[in-house]
Amino acid sequence: MKVVPVKLVTAERYPYKLVSMLSPDWRRLIVLSCCWPLSLSAVGETARAQPSDPVEKCEQDDNSPMAIRACSALIAGNQIDAALRARIYLRRANAWLVEEEPAAAVSDFNRAIAFDANNASALAGRAKAHSVLGEHDLAAADWSRVTEIKPADEAAFLGRGASRLAIGRTSEALADYSRAIDLNPSNRDAYLGRASVYDTLNDHDDALAEFAAALKVDPAYVPAHLARAQAAERWGKVKMAIESYSDVLRYNGVHITARNALFRLGTSYPPSQVREHP
Repeated sequence: MKVVPVKLVTAERYPYKLVSMLSPDWRRLIVLSCCWPLSLSAVGETARAQPSDPVEKCEQDDNSPMAIRACSALIAGNQIDAALRARIYLRRANAWLVEEEPAAAVSDFNRAIAFDANNASALAGRAKAHSVLGEHDLAAADWSRVTEIKPADEAAFLGRGASRLAIGRTSEALADYSRAIDLNPSNRDAYLGRASVYDTLNDHDDALAEFAAALKVDPAYVPAHLARAQAAERWGKVKMAIESYSDVLRYNGVHITARNALFRLGTSYPPSQVREHP
Protein backbone atom coordinates (compact mmCIF):
# COMPACT_ATOMS: atom_id res chain seq x y z
CA MET A 1 0.00 0.00 0.00
CA LYS A 2 1.35 3.38 -0.96
CA VAL A 3 1.59 5.81 1.94
CA VAL A 4 0.97 9.44 1.04
CA PRO A 5 3.02 11.75 3.29
CA VAL A 6 1.04 14.26 5.32
CA LYS A 7 2.66 17.58 6.06
CA LEU A 8 1.97 19.01 9.49
CA VAL A 9 2.07 22.81 9.67
CA THR A 10 1.75 23.37 13.37
CA ALA A 11 2.42 27.10 13.10
CA GLU A 12 -0.91 27.56 11.36
CA ARG A 13 -3.92 27.32 13.62
CA TYR A 14 -6.37 25.35 11.51
CA PRO A 15 -4.07 22.46 10.46
CA TYR A 16 -2.91 22.27 14.06
CA LYS A 17 -6.52 22.24 15.25
CA LEU A 18 -7.30 19.24 13.07
CA VAL A 19 -4.25 17.35 14.30
CA SER A 20 -4.87 18.23 17.95
CA MET A 21 -8.35 16.71 17.82
CA LEU A 22 -6.98 13.30 16.85
CA SER A 23 -6.24 10.72 19.51
CA PRO A 24 -2.66 10.56 20.82
CA ASP A 25 -2.14 7.26 18.98
CA TRP A 26 -3.18 8.76 15.64
CA ARG A 27 -1.06 11.84 16.21
CA ARG A 28 1.92 9.63 17.00
CA LEU A 29 1.27 7.54 13.88
CA ILE A 30 1.18 10.67 11.68
CA VAL A 31 4.40 11.96 13.20
CA LEU A 32 6.18 8.62 12.78
CA SER A 33 4.94 8.04 9.22
CA CYS A 34 5.63 11.45 7.71
CA CYS A 35 8.21 13.11 9.91
CA TRP A 36 10.51 10.28 10.99
CA PRO A 37 13.69 12.37 11.20
CA LEU A 38 11.94 14.75 13.60
CA SER A 39 9.66 12.27 15.30
CA LEU A 40 11.46 11.90 18.62
CA SER A 41 11.88 15.63 19.16
CA ALA A 42 8.33 16.34 17.94
CA VAL A 43 6.82 13.82 20.35
CA GLY A 44 8.89 15.29 23.16
CA GLU A 45 7.79 18.83 22.31
CA THR A 46 4.15 17.70 22.17
CA ALA A 47 4.44 16.11 25.58
CA ARG A 48 5.98 19.24 27.04
CA ALA A 49 3.38 21.49 25.42
CA GLN A 50 0.40 19.64 26.91
CA PRO A 51 0.07 20.06 30.70
CA SER A 52 -1.44 17.17 32.61
CA ASP A 53 -3.35 19.20 35.20
CA PRO A 54 -6.93 19.90 33.96
CA VAL A 55 -6.88 23.50 35.17
CA GLU A 56 -3.51 24.12 33.51
CA LYS A 57 -4.87 22.64 30.28
CA CYS A 58 -7.82 25.00 30.51
CA GLU A 59 -5.68 28.05 31.19
CA GLN A 60 -2.94 27.51 28.61
CA ASP A 61 -2.61 30.26 26.02
CA ASP A 62 -1.09 28.53 23.01
CA ASN A 63 -3.77 25.97 22.10
CA SER A 64 -7.28 27.39 22.18
CA PRO A 65 -9.11 24.23 21.00
CA MET A 66 -7.51 22.19 23.79
CA ALA A 67 -8.27 24.96 26.30
CA ILE A 68 -11.94 24.97 25.27
CA ARG A 69 -12.21 21.20 25.66
CA ALA A 70 -10.41 21.20 29.01
CA CYS A 71 -12.45 24.11 30.38
CA SER A 72 -15.69 22.49 29.19
CA ALA A 73 -14.77 19.22 30.92
CA LEU A 74 -14.11 21.06 34.18
CA ILE A 75 -17.43 22.89 33.96
CA ALA A 76 -19.33 19.69 33.16
CA GLY A 77 -17.65 17.89 36.07
CA ASN A 78 -19.37 20.20 38.54
CA GLN A 79 -16.61 19.63 41.10
CA ILE A 80 -15.20 23.16 41.30
CA ASP A 81 -16.09 26.09 43.52
CA ALA A 82 -17.78 29.25 42.26
CA ALA A 83 -14.61 31.35 42.07
CA LEU A 84 -12.74 28.77 40.00
CA ARG A 85 -15.81 28.25 37.82
CA ALA A 86 -15.88 31.97 37.02
CA ARG A 87 -12.17 31.88 36.20
CA ILE A 88 -12.72 28.93 33.88
CA TYR A 89 -15.60 30.65 32.12
CA LEU A 90 -13.34 33.68 31.59
CA ARG A 91 -10.56 31.52 30.13
CA ARG A 92 -12.96 29.67 27.84
CA ALA A 93 -14.46 32.97 26.70
CA ASN A 94 -11.05 34.25 25.67
CA ALA A 95 -10.38 30.99 23.84
CA TRP A 96 -13.69 31.37 21.98
CA LEU A 97 -12.54 34.83 20.88
CA VAL A 98 -9.31 33.40 19.51
CA GLU A 99 -11.35 30.78 17.64
CA GLU A 100 -13.51 33.57 16.15
CA GLU A 101 -16.67 32.51 17.99
CA PRO A 102 -17.79 35.85 19.51
CA ALA A 103 -21.34 34.75 20.42
CA ALA A 104 -20.03 31.84 22.49
CA ALA A 105 -17.48 34.22 24.01
CA VAL A 106 -20.21 36.67 25.08
CA SER A 107 -22.12 33.84 26.76
CA ASP A 108 -19.09 32.82 28.83
CA PHE A 109 -18.09 36.39 29.63
CA ASN A 110 -21.65 36.90 30.93
CA ARG A 111 -21.18 34.00 33.35
CA ALA A 112 -17.85 35.38 34.59
CA ILE A 113 -19.38 38.84 35.06
CA ALA A 114 -22.37 37.37 36.91
CA PHE A 115 -19.91 36.12 39.53
CA ASP A 116 -18.00 39.43 39.72
CA ALA A 117 -19.60 42.50 38.15
CA ASN A 118 -16.32 44.43 38.48
CA ASN A 119 -14.18 41.92 36.61
CA ALA A 120 -12.45 44.35 34.24
CA SER A 121 -10.88 41.57 32.16
CA ALA A 122 -14.27 39.95 31.55
CA LEU A 123 -15.88 43.29 30.70
CA ALA A 124 -13.09 44.17 28.27
CA GLY A 125 -13.32 40.73 26.68
CA ARG A 126 -17.08 41.02 26.29
CA ALA A 127 -16.64 44.48 24.75
CA LYS A 128 -14.29 42.99 22.13
CA ALA A 129 -16.75 40.19 21.39
CA HIS A 130 -19.62 42.69 21.02
CA SER A 131 -17.48 44.69 18.59
CA VAL A 132 -16.83 41.63 16.45
CA LEU A 133 -20.59 41.04 16.38
CA GLY A 134 -21.18 44.65 15.32
CA GLU A 135 -22.88 45.47 18.63
CA HIS A 136 -20.92 48.66 19.14
CA ASP A 137 -23.37 50.28 21.56
CA LEU A 138 -23.04 47.30 23.91
CA ALA A 139 -19.26 47.34 23.45
CA ALA A 140 -19.13 51.04 24.37
CA ALA A 141 -21.16 50.36 27.51
CA ASP A 142 -18.75 47.62 28.60
CA TRP A 143 -15.73 49.81 27.90
CA SER A 144 -17.35 52.53 30.01
CA ARG A 145 -17.56 50.11 32.94
CA VAL A 146 -13.88 49.29 32.48
CA THR A 147 -12.94 52.99 32.56
CA GLU A 148 -14.88 53.33 35.83
CA ILE A 149 -13.06 50.39 37.37
CA LYS A 150 -9.65 51.26 35.90
CA PRO A 151 -9.57 55.02 35.14
CA ALA A 152 -5.94 54.87 33.96
CA ASP A 153 -6.48 52.02 31.47
CA GLU A 154 -5.59 53.59 28.12
CA ALA A 155 -6.72 50.46 26.24
CA ALA A 156 -10.25 50.94 27.58
CA PHE A 157 -10.40 54.48 26.20
CA LEU A 158 -9.05 53.23 22.88
CA GLY A 159 -11.70 50.52 22.77
CA ARG A 160 -14.52 52.88 23.70
CA GLY A 161 -13.28 55.42 21.16
CA ALA A 162 -13.44 52.82 18.40
CA SER A 163 -16.93 51.70 19.47
CA ARG A 164 -18.23 55.25 19.67
CA LEU A 165 -16.76 56.11 16.29
CA ALA A 166 -18.48 53.05 14.80
CA ILE A 167 -21.88 54.36 15.89
CA GLY A 168 -21.22 57.94 14.79
CA ARG A 169 -20.46 59.52 18.18
CA THR A 170 -17.45 61.32 16.79
CA SER A 171 -16.95 64.01 19.44
CA GLU A 172 -17.01 61.43 22.22
CA ALA A 173 -14.69 59.16 20.26
CA LEU A 174 -12.24 62.03 19.82
CA ALA A 175 -12.36 62.71 23.56
CA ASP A 176 -11.62 59.05 24.31
CA TYR A 177 -8.63 58.94 21.99
CA SER A 178 -7.36 62.20 23.46
CA ARG A 179 -7.70 60.75 26.97
CA ALA A 180 -5.64 57.72 25.89
CA ILE A 181 -2.93 60.12 24.67
CA ASP A 182 -3.05 62.01 27.97
CA LEU A 183 -2.40 58.70 29.73
CA ASN A 184 0.33 57.70 27.30
CA PRO A 185 1.66 60.27 24.80
CA SER A 186 3.49 57.46 22.98
CA ASN A 187 0.32 55.52 22.17
CA ARG A 188 0.53 55.22 18.38
CA ASP A 189 -2.96 53.76 18.01
CA ALA A 190 -4.55 56.67 19.84
CA TYR A 191 -3.19 59.07 17.23
CA LEU A 192 -4.49 56.76 14.50
CA GLY A 193 -7.86 56.78 16.24
CA ARG A 194 -7.97 60.56 16.17
CA ALA A 195 -6.95 60.45 12.51
CA SER A 196 -9.92 58.15 11.85
CA VAL A 197 -12.27 60.60 13.54
CA TYR A 198 -10.97 63.52 11.48
CA ASP A 199 -11.14 61.40 8.33
CA THR A 200 -14.79 60.62 9.14
CA LEU A 201 -15.39 64.36 9.55
CA ASN A 202 -13.67 65.07 6.21
CA ASP A 203 -11.01 67.09 8.00
CA HIS A 204 -8.03 65.97 5.94
CA ASP A 205 -5.47 68.37 7.38
CA ASP A 206 -6.07 67.32 10.98
CA ALA A 207 -6.14 63.65 9.95
CA LEU A 208 -2.74 64.04 8.28
CA ALA A 209 -1.40 65.77 11.40
CA GLU A 210 -2.47 62.77 13.50
CA PHE A 211 -0.85 60.31 11.07
CA ALA A 212 2.33 62.38 11.36
CA ALA A 213 2.09 62.30 15.17
CA ALA A 214 1.82 58.51 15.17
CA LEU A 215 4.85 58.24 12.86
CA LYS A 216 6.82 60.66 14.99
CA VAL A 217 6.39 58.21 17.87
CA ASP A 218 7.41 55.28 15.65
CA PRO A 219 8.57 56.02 12.08
CA ALA A 220 8.46 52.30 11.24
CA TYR A 221 4.87 51.74 12.38
CA VAL A 222 3.35 50.01 9.34
CA PRO A 223 -0.33 50.47 10.36
CA ALA A 224 0.17 54.24 10.37
CA HIS A 225 1.75 54.27 6.91
CA LEU A 226 -1.03 52.00 5.62
CA ALA A 227 -3.83 54.06 7.18
CA ARG A 228 -2.41 57.26 5.69
CA ALA A 229 -2.07 55.58 2.29
CA GLN A 230 -5.65 54.32 2.32
CA ALA A 231 -6.97 57.68 3.44
CA ALA A 232 -5.01 59.50 0.74
CA GLU A 233 -6.32 57.09 -1.89
CA ARG A 234 -9.92 57.71 -0.75
CA TRP A 235 -9.30 61.45 -0.93
CA GLY A 236 -7.96 61.17 -4.48
CA LYS A 237 -4.43 62.21 -3.46
CA VAL A 238 -2.72 59.65 -5.69
CA LYS A 239 0.87 60.83 -5.25
CA MET A 240 0.57 60.79 -1.45
CA ALA A 241 -1.09 57.38 -1.57
CA ILE A 242 1.72 55.93 -3.69
CA GLU A 243 4.37 57.40 -1.40
CA SER A 244 2.64 56.02 1.70
CA TYR A 245 2.05 52.54 0.23
CA SER A 246 5.72 52.55 -0.76
CA ASP A 247 6.61 53.41 2.84
CA VAL A 248 4.62 50.37 3.96
CA LEU A 249 6.74 48.18 1.70
CA ARG A 250 9.97 49.77 2.89
CA TYR A 251 9.24 48.29 6.31
CA ASN A 252 7.35 45.19 5.19
CA GLY A 253 8.35 44.11 1.72
CA VAL A 254 5.74 41.34 1.48
CA HIS A 255 2.71 43.42 2.50
CA ILE A 256 0.18 42.21 -0.05
CA THR A 257 -2.38 44.99 0.54
CA ALA A 258 0.20 47.67 -0.23
CA ARG A 259 1.52 45.81 -3.29
CA ASN A 260 -1.99 45.36 -4.68
CA ALA A 261 -2.76 49.03 -4.05
CA LEU A 262 0.32 50.19 -5.94
CA PHE A 263 -0.59 47.92 -8.82
CA ARG A 264 -4.11 49.37 -8.75
CA LEU A 265 -2.64 52.87 -8.86
CA GLY A 266 -0.52 52.00 -11.88
CA THR A 267 2.90 51.60 -10.32
CA SER A 268 4.95 49.11 -8.34
CA TYR A 269 7.56 48.96 -5.61
CA PRO A 270 10.10 50.37 -6.07
CA PRO A 271 7.87 52.91 -7.83
CA SER A 272 8.05 52.83 -11.61
CA GLN A 273 6.62 55.25 -14.12
CA VAL A 274 3.17 56.21 -12.88
CA ARG A 275 0.39 56.57 -15.40
CA GLU A 276 -1.57 59.79 -15.48
CA HIS A 277 -4.54 60.03 -13.15
CA PRO A 278 -7.54 62.32 -13.51
